[in-house]
Amino acid sequence: MYLHNNNTDFADAIAIASDMLDIEPAFVEKDYYAVLFLDLLSKEEPSLVFKGGTCKSDYNRLTAGMIMDKTTYNDAVKTLKTVANKLASQSK
Repeated sequence: MYLHNNNTDFADAIAIASDMLDIEPAFVEKDYYAVLFLDLLSKEEPSLVFKGGTCKSDYNRLTAGMIMDKTTYNDAVKTLKTVANKLASQSK
């Protein structure tokens, strides 16, 4: 089971992380789905390797503009959710 499948627990976890890290809840949610996506992708394609700062810097470079534009940001979260859920359902 994935945390996002339980709306109440997921919302609570996002709020707690947001408070602890002092960042917007939407950024916590985006990062959750990004990490879930990478985890599921690595299970689907075991030959892929995510390693150290390179992966993180590429991810940051790709998502940097999303923070500036709320519409793009919301679209990115929606896309990550869709892909993560699709990969999750295939790996069952």
